[in-house]
Amino acid sequence: MLSYFYLYLEKFFLFQKYDIYLLISFLLLFFLTLIYFSKLEDSKKIRIYKFFLILSILIFILFSIYLSQYQYSIWKNHPISKYLVSQKGYFIGYVFYHFWLDFILRLVAIGIVFVILIFLEFVFKREIFYDDEKILIPLLTLFFIFPFNMFFLFLGFFMLLLLIGSGLMFKKTNLKERYSFKNYWIYLAWLIFIFQPLILNNYKFLQYKP
Repeated sequence: MLSYFYLYLEKFFLFQKYDIYLLISFLLLFFLTLIYFSKLEDSKKIRIYKFFLILSILIFILFSIYLSQYQYSIWKNHPISKYLVSQKGYFIGYVFYHFWLDFILRLVAIGIVFVILIFLEFVFKREIFYDDEKILIPLLTLFFIFPFNMFFLFLGFFMLLLLIGSGLMFKKTNLKERYSFKNYWIYLAWLIFIFQPLILNNYKFLQYKP
């Protein structure tokens, strides 16, 4: 059993070659979980979630800047790769693809989340999601590599549809009631986060990058 655990840890840390923000995402998710389970009022949590989203984006930006500068320093001080630094177009393209593209795609995914939330509430002509949920879902989306964050969203909304479906079938309720996945998003995020190295290892299409 212990050998399987060590094997998992090895795969988990090797996964960093696909997700350079893995450890940062883990720490942010950990602190977000502490806030989530705190006894603060919902109104305070919403303000903290908004601040946490901005802070997380800022941390990602600073880390990408650090990696870009570090890569520049390595190439500049190498007898061969220093000639690549002089090729600004090549260097910028390399840095953008390796240290910025995934982050930008994560921001795109957050934008997609907001569009989905607005669209669903427009279709049903009422508020479906709780106020804190509207910030929590995009925030959790940020912690996953693209397009794996789309898998996270798909799974979450699929589970939400199952909740609605089961409510309609067994409780004989109507669509005017509010069904929410609010209390499960954080659990789903941890479940997906822990198993993402194994999932991505078996489903290569989730490793796709444009």
